[in-house]
Amino acid sequence: MFGNGNYQIQPIYVDDLAQLAVEQGENEDNTIINAIGPETFTYKTLVEEIGKAIGKHRPIVPVSPTIAYIIGKIIGTDSPCVDVGDNSGIADDEVDVSGFDRTRDGDHDVDELDDVDMGAYEAPPIWYVDINVSGGDADGTSWDDAFDTIQEGIDQAWGGDIVLVSDGNYQYTGNYNIQLSGSIFVRSFKGPENCRIYCQNWGRGFTIYGNSTLDGFYIIGGDETNGGGIYISNCSPTIKNCSFSSNNADDYGGGIYADLTPSTSVKIMNCVFHNNSARRGGGIYFDNNGYGNGTLSMCTFYSNESQSDSLGGGGAIYHNGNTLVVTNSILWNNHGGPNDESGEYYCGGPPAINYCDVRGGADGLYCKNGWGSVNSVGSINSSPGFMGGTGLLYYRLHSSSPCVDAGANNYVHNIIQDIIGYTRIADGKNDSTFTVDMGAHERPSSGY
Repeated sequence: MFGNGNYQIQPIYVDDLAQLAVEQGENEDNTIINAIGPETFTYKTLVEEIGKAIGKHRPIVPVSPTIAYIIGKIIGTDSPCVDVGDNSGIADDEVDVSGFDRTRDGDHDVDELDDVDMGAYEAPPIWYVDINVSGGDADGTSWDDAFDTIQEGIDQAWGGDIVLVSDGNYQYTGNYNIQLSGSIFVRSFKGPENCRIYCQNWGRGFTIYGNSTLDGFYIIGGDETNGGGIYISNCSPTIKNCSFSSNNADDYGGGIYADLTPSTSVKIMNCVFHNNSARRGGGIYFDNNGYGNGTLSMCTFYSNESQSDSLGGGGAIYHNGNTLVVTNSILWNNHGGPNDESGEYYCGGPPAINYCDVRGGADGLYCKNGWGSVNSVGSINSSPGFMGGTGLLYYRLHSSSPCVDAGANNYVHNIIQDIIGYTRIADGKNDSTFTVDMGAHERPSSGY
């Protein structure tokens, strides 16, 4: 379903439409008729009712406009409006309404000029990656001709391009220690459970140098000095729908190390951190030293750890520096610091933890001298009630979980689905109140 499905429609019964057409066919006057039915539905409700009528009950998965474009590009024919405009009067630095550069090669006809597209939007090229591809030209211009390493796709892309990665287990050269720069979109095709990066303790998954978006990867077995899974270097990326498991850093940031500078800002949303370790910041280490900002929302941290002595701290999160806002997240069963005093969170800067489930409550959050107590609104200290299962299914919320409908909708940041594809925001308690859940998983109104 494209979008969140909450837009309203008034469908008309087919017999009523036919009768209306016959009546107007006998009318010789020019007339405008509103051909609508008497009832108003959301599009999502209509789809659900159709499912009931035909006896098919399936989860309804909302798809963002960008992914909708990708799907349309893949399963449909190329638009006749791509690369057929007139470049006269188009400045070299001109952009479309989304901020993408004009005159780009949207149809991959590399032997011809890059003409502007018709319309307000310029189609970004898609570069395809499939580790299981065989044959083809290996130029990344289609699934049949896909690259077999993620690094090749990234190297070919530039500002606003999309690198689309097929299902598979990605490993070896070009599929770990990946260098990601510029402002591009790197996405898996079917989400993190189906697209795994195995670092095999030889390095990390990604080093990010630009303001790119990374969406839908499962990073496993990274091992580095800082940033076992991802190292963010002085930039403002968005990381969402990713899972980090069994990554290690000798010093800082088992899952992610974020090294920020003035004017940089990191967004991490809809992610799971499990069984990662480091001296400080088993899950994430934010190192902004008074610069930059971080936003972390709808994430789940479970069983991550840092060192238990005076050199350690922040089993889930270690925050050193400027503002970090943590919302709608679960920090549970993480360990670190002397006597486990900062097992969940260590802050060395202005802390803000709102609408989160934190093991130990205030006792799980430690602020060094000078920063005072943690500013926390709407947070709880109750076992999150995971359903169990394999992989990411383990962190689904039971119907009795205190994290269901316990978040705050103003911290959703336009995310319309959870890490495994269920709709955000849902009525998990079936009390006619639509409130986001804490953590990376949203319990659907119909249950699992």
